[in-house]
This record gives sequence, C-alpha cells and structure tokens, in this order.
Amino acid sequence: MRFHYVILLTLVTSVARINGMFVVKQSKVNTVNLMDRSIAEIQRGVFTNRFLRIYDENGEERAFGIKSIPGAEKISSYLNKQKLAKYLKKDKDTDAVFAKLKLNTAGEKLFESPKFLAWAKYVDDYNTKNPDKAKSMLPTLMTQYNDEALSKMLEAAKQVESTKSVATKLQSEQMTIWKKADLSADALFKIYKLDDGVSNLLANPAINIWVRYADEFNPGTKTTLFDTLRKHYSDETLSQLLIAARKVPSTEKMAVDLQNKQIRVWLDKLESPETVFKFL
Repeated sequence: MRFHYVILLTLVTSVARINGMFVVKQSKVNTVNLMDRSIAEIQRGVFTNRFLRIYDENGEERAFGIKSIPGAEKISSYLNKQKLAKYLKKDKDTDAVFAKLKLNTAGEKLFESPKFLAWAKYVDDYNTKNPDKAKSMLPTLMTQYNDEALSKMLEAAKQVESTKSVATKLQSEQMTIWKKADLSADALFKIYKLDDGVSNLLANPAINIWVRYADEFNPGTKTTLFDTLRKHYSDETLSQLLIAARKVPSTEKMAVDLQNKQIRVWLDKLESPETVFKFL
C-alpha cells in the first residue's frame, strides 16, 4: 500500500510540474440545476430583527465595536468634528449620516473610502449613546447592494488592514442571516456558480466566503470543500483544476492540500497508476 501511494504521489507531482495551461473540461457528473432563487429571495422575510451582536471564536456573544479599527480616529479631514457632534447630539439617524457622507454613491469602492470609517465610528458612538435603540450597519448596506455583491466586497475588505475588523464583523452578521434562512452550504456553492467549471476556481473570492460559511455557520449537514468539489466535478476535471491551482502562489497551499485528499481517495478505491494517469 505504501509503495502504491508513492507511485501515485510521484505520478501526480510529475504531471503537475510539466502540465501547461489547460482548459477546464466539462464535468462528467450530473449536478443539480442552479437554483432560480438568489440569496436575497431566500432571505426574504427573514431579516426582521437587527443583528447587533456577533460571536467570538469561543462562540460567546459580544457587542459590535468599531473603536479598535486602525484609522477610525483619523477622520478629521473628511468630516468636521463639530458636525459629527451636532449629528450625534440630535441623534441623527445612521442612515441619514450615511447619505450625508455621500456613501450611497460610493459603489463598489465603499470600503476604500475613508469616509466609511467616519460613518462606522458615528454608528459606534450613536449606539454607545443610545444602547436601547442601537443600530447595525448591515441593514443600511443591504439597501445599497445585493447579497452576492456585498459579500464579495466584504471579503475584499477583510484583506485590508484598516477595514479587516469591521468587514469580518459585518460578514459574520450577514452569514448569521443566511443561517437563520436555512441557507445550506451546497445552495451557496451553486448561487456563487462555483459548480460551473470556472477557471482559476480556487482563486475565486467566493471560495473563501463559502469555506467560512461551511465551517462556522452552515445550518445543514457538515461538509468540506473537498467533498463538495467531488460532488460537482469528476475526478479528471478536479485533478486538472488542482494541477493548475498549484502553479499559482496564492492558491498553491490549498491546491496541494486538496490534491493530497484526492490521492487518499484514489488509494482507498485502489485505483491503479494507469487509471490515475488518465485523470491527469
């Protein structure tokens, strides 16, 4: 068995090194048709309460805070502090302040705007002053963007130090809504069209969103990325996807891990090196 494994591993590694660019072949497995419903339709009628709290790594509920975000205090050049204080004194609605800052015209560049941090701090100050009517930022954002677009914007904002904290918290709130709507990990996989055989699959930002949701929020049967990929792609197609992903630094580690899992499956099935070679 060990010798058999070595042969398979050597074969896969060799092909991964010499194989050039490829076109992803059409999956040979039958998959469920894409759902006609979008995330927004799945959630319709679900968002009736404000999701004002999230959970830490230990599962304990904690308040949504903004003050720890790097750069949140450095906003004086973007909004007059006296005006902010005036708004706060009058308990000006957080949605209205969002519009005053013209963040409703920021489009996909929202989280790149320093004014977003100004608004985030205002929401935090508003909630501190009015704990009995605290507001979440997420409902405001949901009126500006559909769920797919917002989730990808949040994932991108998580990669930037100044917005990482707030984006992670907002993503948690969004995923909490999905969970309350009983959105399964498999349904989310289809909504993001990750089952369509797209090239550079592992480089798709939606993969990271899916992995976090499946690991932390999935209301259904627990699953893994590898199991889900096998469900939607043939051995040959998946193998080609992973070989290509190994050539990209940003996806190499994930690809190697998934490739090792695939080799273990082949070993369990006692696939011969000749058969495996056909997959490559």
